Amino acid sequence: MSIVSNPAWLFVIASAIAVVGIVLSFKLSVSSLLSAETSGEEALPTGFQKEFIRFITQLLFIEALPLVLILWGITQIFDGVEVEVEIPLILVFLILVFGWIQIFLTRSQVMGDPHSSASLKRHVSSFSMITIALAGALPLISLLMLIMKLTDLV
Repeated sequence: MSIVSNPAWLFVIASAIAVVGIVLSFKLSVSSLLSAETSGEEALPTGFQKEFIRFITQLLFIEALPLVLILWGITQIFDGVEVEVEIPLILVFLILVFGWIQIFLTRSQVMGDPHSSASLKRHVSSFSMITIALAGALPLISLLMLIMKLTDLV
């Protein structure tokens, strides 16, 4: 069965776009916070708020295409299209784990940096927890749909 005729691959593509986009945006935001702190440009709470708003705005653009792909995949699955889900299921799980590991690594770099202030560490820690939830949302929906199809619940 080809990738085009198997809607399970839509979930893989959507998860990859979402996770990679969110991880890159998170890394850029943390990098911006680090550079703002080292240069002493502005107070950290104000800089954090601006950076978080920028991150959420980027998230809206990053999540648009994956949402459409997931909705398209769900409609195809409910229409009774034959789906092989084993390989896409494994790939979506690996994409999810990759995203979470990248976020934890970025967070641990800031936490382990002796030059980072306590305020920056606190902000990055809470920011990383929010990002973990956001990065896991679409892959978890994809996993749920693929597991439901695997167990013939759909």
